[in-house]
Amino acid sequence: MVKRSCLLCRKHMDERLLCCTTIKSHHTVVLLSSLVLFNVIDLEEARRCYETCVRMRQRFCSVHYIEAAKFITSEMTYLGIGFATYLDQPRGIVVSYVNEKDIPPHVVDSVHVNAVKLDEELVVSRRRICEFLNYCLIRFDADLLRPSIPADSIQKSADPPGKTESDTGDVKPPVSASGTSVLQSIMVKSDLSANEVCPDSAAICASIKTENDTSDVKPSALPSRTSNIPDATGVKSDDSAEDVSVDPDVEDQRATDPALLKKVFSVSGERLLSLFRFCPECGTEISRKRSAVLSESGPSPVVHFVCKNCQGKQSWYGM
Repeated sequence: MVKRSCLLCRKHMDERLLCCTTIKSHHTVVLLSSLVLFNVIDLEEARRCYETCVRMRQRFCSVHYIEAAKFITSEMTYLGIGFATYLDQPRGIVVSYVNEKDIPPHVVDSVHVNAVKLDEELVVSRRRICEFLNYCLIRFDADLLRPSIPADSIQKSADPPGKTESDTGDVKPPVSASGTSVLQSIMVKSDLSANEVCPDSAAICASIKTENDTSDVKPSALPSRTSNIPDATGVKSDDSAEDVSVDPDVEDQRATDPALLKKVFSVSGERLLSLFRFCPECGTEISRKRSAVLSESGPSPVVHFVCKNCQGKQSWYGM
């Protein structure tokens, strides 16, 4: 088992529990700006991480991605907005995703203003936040990204909260006339740790989906129950084995047989193309106008596609 460290919290852990960034990735900007907005990290720490990510690829704990996504979806839930779904016909499963129009404008404004504090030239749009959430939905189970909010606190606001900006502080939406949203409630105490804000975040590592497991269930529009994610201990910084409690009702996923990794499988072109709805490198949705194109190079299939985030035409080779 290879262990690597997270750039943000500096914890050493199994590299499978880390997300690798790309240089100048919009996902990294949304991640850091959201964590600053919700008081998980301060602005100076976010700047340190951003400046490092601009120079070379880095790794962040999957927990940080889930925390940032969960904070954004809590604002969506407050406004009565849930995940959209579609049926993946070839695999016969329901896949969750987020529409660009479902991202609340006040969240876009707040995340953007914090991003500008990292770099004046940065622009965070509704599309960038949508792509970040869909990237998280590809990597993690949708239930991990749904906020744990009591039913009586989920209200539909007619007027979304506005935004205020101080000269030295972070941007935080004020209290609206219709009540206090989850985002505003989290920011009442500026010294909240990640575990205080998301008490079940320590268990996220044990529940992360494998890269090829994108099965999901259709989400309810307004989740009203607390999460059933089992508790787990934090990742140790030494080389000893991780002590993680496992839910006895959840069947363990067996490891891939190493012999299968070198085996050549037959797959139809239609099923192969169905895997390229999103960029396999960064998770950005592939535009339908520039859909993936299947070709062949000798006995090997080749898929050509254009990813806005990876900048330019990309090619995936089967062998």
